[in-house]
Amino acid sequence: MLKPFFLIGSTITAFAFIGTVCSVHFARYDHRMYGIDDLWHRKCLSVVAMISGVVAGAGLVLLGIMDTYRYHQEHHILLLICFSGLALSALTTTIVYFDQTVKPSKFRQLKFYCAFSAFIVFLEVVMGLTFVGLMYTEHWRLAGIFEWILAFLGCFYMLAFIGFVAVPVPREEVEAGERRPLLQESAEVPT
Repeated sequence: MLKPFFLIGSTITAFAFIGTVCSVHFARYDHRMYGIDDLWHRKCLSVVAMISGVVAGAGLVLLGIMDTYRYHQEHHILLLICFSGLALSALTTTIVYFDQTVKPSKFRQLKFYCAFSAFIVFLEVVMGLTFVGLMYTEHWRLAGIFEWILAFLGCFYMLAFIGFVAVPVPREEVEAGERRPLLQESAEVPT
């Protein structure tokens, strides 16, 4: 039986998602990374994204436990909690970072990854609504297919976060560092 692997996999995925969402939002405001001084409503949305990411992660861990013990009703509830937390986290993260896709930014890679992430979020919202509709109309097999599609799309969503935290060092800083002398005179030579 693959139950231990499923539990370990869902737990690792949950903690990886929580860590990734939190690091992406901390990177936005950390002055060593982007140092963006946002409006208060974007900072509040970042907090909502992190909290909903924690809810989604906790839901995923509990989903793995309940699915292992074959609690089908609890499975459906926790699945909706997990996907709702993921959706809220994804939407708020997209809203917070959307300014990087529409206005000029000195971080070109960030612009690409933000646009890619927004596209994945759009696909996930469409697939998620289809999934919920199929679940409530009791088309279980089709809902299961959409559940797996959502899970695999979520992998691409998490991969897009690599570009959010991989900040290139501005060229001016590299050139200035290269121009500094390696050895500096600390003591005067007696004459």
